[in-house]
Amino acid sequence: MMFQDEVPTKVRERALFVYSFFPEIHDREIRCHWSTRLETSVALWRRENSTIVLSRKGCDRATIAHELTHVCQEYIGFPSGEESCDIFMMARSDRYLDSLPCYINRAVPEMEEHWQNNELTGEVLHALANLAIEQRNSGNRRYIKWFKETLEGMLMDDGGEWGAIAKANAKLLRMDCILVWGRLDYQGIMAQDRILEDKSVRSIIDDIELA
Repeated sequence: MMFQDEVPTKVRERALFVYSFFPEIHDREIRCHWSTRLETSVALWRRENSTIVLSRKGCDRATIAHELTHVCQEYIGFPSGEESCDIFMMARSDRYLDSLPCYINRAVPEMEEHWQNNELTGEVLHALANLAIEQRNSGNRRYIKWFKETLEGMLMDDGGEWGAIAKANAKLLRMDCILVWGRLDYQGIMAQDRILEDKSVRSIIDDIELA
């Protein structure tokens, strides 16, 4: 990643940290510019010259990750669209989720309050985004709608059973465990136990504070 001289040092460090989570685009020539005149966006991706443009309003880690996911849409074949970009960005890691994804946040207004109250965390969003992608991989073309409706259900229930499932999944994803999922159905208030290929991992779930 090449930086324009005007990009502040702290923003460069932040961008390089996030960039490390996207190894599949490390062979691409990507520029990072700084703007004080962005009016309609806080940040953007310019495909014509492979440039990410950041600003003071758009230089947090999650925004940088969103723009790098646009690069993956362009070159790697990630699904197009802003909401899809948000989901694939959240699914990559929770370590750079220092703010809410812009477009999903607009569609699910309740997110902001729960995020500010620390009732909604990056771990939960990361886990739920991975479940949404699993829905897509299983043939559900409405995986974005699935994500938003499931998230709304979680927030209405103050986390509830879905929150516990997502938190447990976040811990397991971090451990890179191999999981085989049973059926998950919030509306039916039914969540079959996961089948773990490594049974020793089940004790980890029991140790997680789910409340």
